[in-house]
Amino acid sequence: MSDIENRNSAQVYEHVRFIRKKFGRTGRTAAGVAAVALAAGGVLVGVAGSAQAITGRSLVTVTSGASSADKSVTANCPAGKKVVGAGGEVLDGTGRVLLTDVIPDANLNSVTATGGENGTFTGSWQIRAQAMCAPAGSIANLQRITANATNNGTSDFSKSATASCPAGLRLYGDGYQTSGADGNVTAETIEPDTGLTQVSTLAYEANTYGLPWDWTAYAICGTGQATMTRVFDTSTLDSDPTHGILTSPCPAGTTLTGAGAYSEEVGAVGNIHRDSLSLEWGTEQVGVNAWEDPVTGYPSIWDEQAFSICVS
Repeated sequence: MSDIENRNSAQVYEHVRFIRKKFGRTGRTAAGVAAVALAAGGVLVGVAGSAQAITGRSLVTVTSGASSADKSVTANCPAGKKVVGAGGEVLDGTGRVLLTDVIPDANLNSVTATGGENGTFTGSWQIRAQAMCAPAGSIANLQRITANATNNGTSDFSKSATASCPAGLRLYGDGYQTSGADGNVTAETIEPDTGLTQVSTLAYEANTYGLPWDWTAYAICGTGQATMTRVFDTSTLDSDPTHGILTSPCPAGTTLTGAGAYSEEVGAVGNIHRDSLSLEWGTEQVGVNAWEDPVTGYPSIWDEQAFSICVS
């Protein structure tokens, strides 16, 4: 058995324990399947709030040049607007490049996305950052909340962090950041809760990596709107080498602000490489994508799950 297989086997219990604690599930349970079937491909959860709706939304997308090197790019909101949601995407990385950061800045003026090569990769690729922007003041008490993993500064195989909105505020968007790991850590979970009050995140080393690294979760919070809905969709659970999924469009009368994703692995963990957490303008959808490790592969079945935060 390889070092990677040994480390993955040792972490299965921790992975299940995290899922139970944060999400109340151990994967695709019978109840979970029933919930998805009931919602006909989308789980919708309404959250009461104020009567004010968001108008004047815009999506800023910035794409880097193509090269074979780790790189970052920043999308800035226009003057007079603030970030309410964040996204990012690696283009042409074919599973060898990980989306390591999607960072809304502290003042909610911009979003920075970073791609990191996992091992040696000579292909040419790009990184894309997305900032969903809304007029300043259209969401009261808009702020970024930061949560750091409690085991930061260690070389632990996995790290988790939950960023929770202050009492009375709701979740509009989210993000995450790895530090000190380059392309050696994959973002497995960036999941808004059903009540849209917090985002739970989980990251794994994507291969054997013995150096200290850090993991940080970000929540974009503000006063709730008249309707706030989480839409959820999942890809087929199988052994295909790549999985991508689009959520159903936001319900009529609502618009997209934020995104989330979750890789459901049945068995070993850390072998799935996330490269997309994308906000789809016009269709009001979220697109996510991940790959099996192109070098080690993945010994079992898995799927990708996508989440949209929709607001009116």
